[in-house]
Amino acid sequence: MADRIGRKKVSLMGAIARIGTSAIYLFAGDYQLLLIGTTISALQSISNSAFSAMVAESLPRDQMGTGYGVFEMMRRVPLVFTGITGGFLIDYLGLTYAMHIFFLSGLIGGIVMFFSRFFFLTETLRRTKAERRSLRDDLKEVIPMFQGSLKYMQVTSAIYQFAAGLTSELLIIYVIDYIGLTSTEWGLILTTMSTVSLITSLPGGMMADKYDRVKLNVVARSIYPLTTLGYMTWRSFWLVLGTRMIAGIGMGLSGAAEQGIIGGSSWNSLMADLVPSEKRGRFSGLMSTFNGIVAFPAPFIGANMWEIPSIGPEKTFWTQIILGLVSTLVFGKFVKDPRYMKKQEKEAL
Repeated sequence: MADRIGRKKVSLMGAIARIGTSAIYLFAGDYQLLLIGTTISALQSISNSAFSAMVAESLPRDQMGTGYGVFEMMRRVPLVFTGITGGFLIDYLGLTYAMHIFFLSGLIGGIVMFFSRFFFLTETLRRTKAERRSLRDDLKEVIPMFQGSLKYMQVTSAIYQFAAGLTSELLIIYVIDYIGLTSTEWGLILTTMSTVSLITSLPGGMMADKYDRVKLNVVARSIYPLTTLGYMTWRSFWLVLGTRMIAGIGMGLSGAAEQGIIGGSSWNSLMADLVPSEKRGRFSGLMSTFNGIVAFPAPFIGANMWEIPSIGPEKTFWTQIILGLVSTLVFGKFVKDPRYMKKQEKEAL
């Protein structure tokens, strides 16, 4: 849809799903409504490919990494305040009342998002000619692109999202019930981690324009899984805070995070170089679909591992760490940065 009707229209669809999600959560009184809300929440992903393509097509080619760095930095600004604010409100007002405030805020934010995109986004899709294509035609045009570096970027992201899905929904249970942190303490940790990632986003983007983006991504993405070891070995607020600050550096440089987010300046600018503009929406959408299929059973598998006495939370975390590092090794071994390779060839001559 992003490649046919335009990036802006599809991004507006995602904003509508955001509004619907918050509205249902706000008034939900049973799990059936929550299930509907969760389903509509998942529909927000319809705009991911469109929005990613729009950002790539709005940045200068020779400064794409820096542009993504600025974009990531600005996107993280609200996270500096929301973590500590949310944790404090839960401890002070109670979970139920605080969650109603959060859902109401999400509803207002969704409405603001919709009108901001409607009035301020400029369509970036350039249509060369009117052409009617079937879904089969689209797939025939895009599927052959999954070879070389793009194929291994797909493998990498699928493994990473499956690994993250094993523990991402259970992490809050662990830090509250096992480590014993309060909601305010965990909120402060999230705020600090977001602040560090915000500070390192722009340097990460500038480095992506200057150095080998594959190597930069490997180093940055190796940091985050290793800091998860802090959950299993330390019960001190300050030690967990220290590991999350280090994790924030990896997040800022690579864009990778616990929830399975994979992107950031080096990854996104590399993807923009490898995928032609007119195919960017379809390729990104197909890639996300495959990731979703692979990661679909991960939360259920992780929850069952968590509750099996012989496995438990710690071994579930270890599984996530190992799979995350495997995905990074695959990326570093088989993905090549075409821009950096051309630069080396010129220097050799």
